[in-house]
Amino acid sequence: MKPSAIPASFEDLTDILALQKVTFQSEAILYDDDKLPPLTETLADIQHDFYQKIILKIVIDSQIVASGRGSFENNIVHIERLSVHPDYQKRGLGTILIKTLENHFPNPHFFKLFTGFKSFSNLRWYKKLGYEVIGEKQYSEKLKLHFMMKKVANPLKIKVCGMRDTRNVIALTELPIDYMGFIFYEKSARYVSTIPDLTTFKKLPNLKKVGVFVNADLDFLLGKVREFGLNVIQLHGKETPQYIEELKTKYLKLNALGSKLKNFDDAFENNSSKLDALREEILINTAKLNAIGNELVVNPAKLIAIKNDVAMNLSRLNALKNELATNASKISAFKNELAINASKMEVWKAFSVDNSFDFNETKSFDGFADKFLFDTKTPLHGGSGQKFDWAILNQYEGQTPFFLSGGISAPDVEEIRAIEHPMFYGVDLNSKFEISPALKDVPMLKKFVEDLRF
Repeated sequence: MKPSAIPASFEDLTDILALQKVTFQSEAILYDDDKLPPLTETLADIQHDFYQKIILKIVIDSQIVASGRGSFENNIVHIERLSVHPDYQKRGLGTILIKTLENHFPNPHFFKLFTGFKSFSNLRWYKKLGYEVIGEKQYSEKLKLHFMMKKVANPLKIKVCGMRDTRNVIALTELPIDYMGFIFYEKSARYVSTIPDLTTFKKLPNLKKVGVFVNADLDFLLGKVREFGLNVIQLHGKETPQYIEELKTKYLKLNALGSKLKNFDDAFENNSSKLDALREEILINTAKLNAIGNELVVNPAKLIAIKNDVAMNLSRLNALKNELATNASKISAFKNELAINASKMEVWKAFSVDNSFDFNETKSFDGFADKFLFDTKTPLHGGSGQKFDWAILNQYEGQTPFFLSGGISAPDVEEIRAIEHPMFYGVDLNSKFEISPALKDVPMLKKFVEDLRF
């Protein structure tokens, strides 16, 4: 499975700092300078950044092998401290970090990073990703920095909702969309009940899976999150900020459970190590018994009994060690699944909008919902194919990014482009791009995405 970049935890920072110092040794040699900022940074420095920036990690075989940081200011995403362990370079992990950071922040206009003037491979790599040198700065006597920037062609994210058919889902993964939505509301014509190929849905590449729920029981909702590997929860009913808080609390408990399982995993590994040491001790004792065997000829039966006892204990220890290792592997896999889902989880709150909608209703959700979704007010909780007057969006003065939804169709590209609201994050596409409920017209979507994005 392709590695993914996920947010690091506070406990990861020591390992990330160590990774950074290993990664930048080659730069220190290149510039004959062991005082480069990534090498002199302290744990306190990175802990400070943890609360100011997003810090990502890539984990392979339970080891953090890549990391990067990003921040957002004046519509510019600043990317820095890209670190990939030397043993894992040339595998595309750095590109995964950059793409994830580029997609993390709402409505950016530019992406910016820097590298040393002698770091030719980095310069080629960044240029390949669309970055151009915009300036330089003499950082020290030996180090000159090249600053590079990339303009966002169209920052809007694209979500296609109401998916269900496996082949249709696979076909849509070929399009440059960002989110795919699955509706878990029984009264919807696009309700997802049973899936013939759940594996396909859990491993969709290059996009995030959104589960749409309406006044759902939390246990039902969390069950679907785990079953489908959802990254985003979209609430489309009368859910309250307290509901979201309880939902996120349960997620944190799942994450805490993952940490506890990691401790169990570590305990199993420690026990396995102890068992290995015991086995070696028994082997040594067996060798000693063999060495003094000739001296015990007066009582060979006793010697045989001792050797048999040692062999039996060794067999039991091996069996126990294998059992522990198997359990540790299962727990580690479960822990990783919980941690990945929890770290990626977002909660969006949908609002039903008409000409009389009061955007003050959104204020109580600030700090609880990660995104808002403004949909046309109908009794159907979405999927109506009807539009509201988009001019009313100018009344929204909040700081939570929002998706525009409700009756968006192919001819709307220019009208969407004309929306200049700073919190306009993306569009939610559904019924106007369908052949039948839950079956999307892929060529129509492809043209719309190209017209909007390029």
